[in-house]
Amino acid sequence: MRHLLNILVIISMLLVGCADPYFANLHSEEGSEEYSFEVSTVWLEADGNGYFHMELSSGSNQTLTRLVAYTNNPNIQKVMWESDTYWIFQGEEVPVVNSASYSDEDTGEAYTMFAPIFSMLGDTLRVYSWYYDDYNGDKYYMDYIEVVLD
Repeated sequence: MRHLLNILVIISMLLVGCADPYFANLHSEEGSEEYSFEVSTVWLEADGNGYFHMELSSGSNQTLTRLVAYTNNPNIQKVMWESDTYWIFQGEEVPVVNSASYSDEDTGEAYTMFAPIFSMLGDTLRVYSWYYDDYNGDKYYMDYIEVVLD
């Protein structure tokens, strides 16, 4: 009798399954959530046309500032960054922005550093940021800012 009961329990487990509902919905293809996504700066001000202005330091080759992407997403996301401008150092292309960061699980904010060089004075650089929300149906979010180097 006990042997029959064990067999019934095993068969029941196979028929019902042991899926954890949290993990079953983690990568749902039918995600319906939409989140805002905005790229901005921490220390630079925007003018009336939406261009951010960065004063380059004449006493240093590079000037640094911090950029932020507001994902408003409760899941940690890998946020990518890229600029339309690079500089050359010892024959190698050097990006003016770090290429990736992760959003904070509490605030949804992702930060990176932006560091143009003094020879770019007078240029306007565009910095793109994006991420794929693979927790919510592989949705794609993208934004950019433009920075005038003064």
